[in-house]
Amino acid sequence: MKKYNFFMLWKHNLCNVLPMLKYDVKKNVVHIMDDLNNLLIMQTMSKIGFAGIRLGMLFGNKKVIDLLNKIRLPFNVNAISQFVGLEILNSEALIDEKISSTIKERAVLIEQLSKIEGIKVYPSEANFILVDFQNYNAELIFSQLLESGVLVKSVTGQHQLLKGCLRITVGSEAENREFIRIVTRIIAKSHS
Repeated sequence: MKKYNFFMLWKHNLCNVLPMLKYDVKKNVVHIMDDLNNLLIMQTMSKIGFAGIRLGMLFGNKKVIDLLNKIRLPFNVNAISQFVGLEILNSEALIDEKISSTIKERAVLIEQLSKIEGIKVYPSEANFILVDFQNYNAELIFSQLLESGVLVKSVTGQHQLLKGCLRITVGSEAENREFIRIVTRIIAKSHS
């Protein structure tokens, strides 16, 4: 496996890095980083199912990464996140499993949500889905989901084109089934 130059927000400058942009391998440009001094790619561990460790990476040309290392704050990532991040990066099987699970669960979520009349589900290649609750009050659905213990992100106020939209993170199979059950119940209640 080739070593890539990257800035993992701590002291390690080089590390064996899996092609983290595996959702679509054709779009993976990490392999050309050494030749480009004007391209940086940021990657968060949350996009492959590890949001809890609050860790990200920045891939780029070695000269650029070396400059960034000179100005970064010391101890900007805790030791536990550093350790867990390296363990994850060194486990290709774990990453592949998480990515496969996310892709599978995303497809199921899109399929299930698309069956609900009055909402629009946008295509996604990410670990989340954008849903437009066209015929419903998205803020009311958001608050009722929250009351039910389900946390989604309301993006309604971020741009006029996102009015009525919620961002749904793809979870585990059990989490997604529970989300579908609750959102279906909330929508059914709004009809009565």
